Amino acid sequence: MAEYRVGCSGWIYPHWEGLFYPEGLPEREWFDFYAKVFNTVEVNATFYRFPTEKMVKAWYRKGPEGFLFTLKAFRGITHLRKFQGTEELVRRFYAMGEMLGEKLGGFLFQLPPSLRYNRELLLRILDQLDLRFPNTLEFRHESWFQEETEALLRERGVAMCIVSAPNLPEYVVATAPHAFVRFHGKAQWYAYRYSLRELRTWAERIKGLPVERVFIYFNNDWNAWAPENALQLEELLCSTP
Repeated sequence: MAEYRVGCSGWIYPHWEGLFYPEGLPEREWFDFYAKVFNTVEVNATFYRFPTEKMVKAWYRKGPEGFLFTLKAFRGITHLRKFQGTEELVRRFYAMGEMLGEKLGGFLFQLPPSLRYNRELLLRILDQLDLRFPNTLEFRHESWFQEETEALLRERGVAMCIVSAPNLPEYVVATAPHAFVRFHGKAQWYAYRYSLRELRTWAERIKGLPVERVFIYFNNDWNAWAPENALQLEELLCSTP
């Protein structure tokens, strides 16, 4: 049976106060509260700002035993340079993540929707990844969801991110020892509350993945629906036969 790590895409959301975080809880205590509820988090701050040694060491200190951080790759790599001439930047990003030691869950590389499928581009990306770590590629253009993409990722043991998002296929596939699922919303991005019926369907799909570990993150942060849906899915995964 696979290990399921269910959490949210980030934890610093002021609009969660009074909905997920207790009213009046200082922001500096939000992570501590979050980590008592979930055993993993996708760090989206590293997408907007390249992580520093100070930041990473602080996360390590605050993360309880058994907690796992997934780092979302810096946008300078994925969106600005689009993996062109980024070998050293990618190496530095891995070095920062490696400082998390046993609390490192893996790395997420999200491509922009402007990038369409290109075999040469995909091979360039894969050549830059450090395969010692769990790596996941998330595609935002529908052209990537095809068998050739799947085959190339499987050759390298890189996970193809399974996404629930508007106008993208729900392409449920395992290409690595781990799987990675992101819930962005269905009818619209971020402001969507998944029903129990939808989550039951997803629980069945996830249960069927032939992998050792599944990372599952909810990015539908509006109205604190992300933590609500994450807890619901976690319960379903534990109870679904």
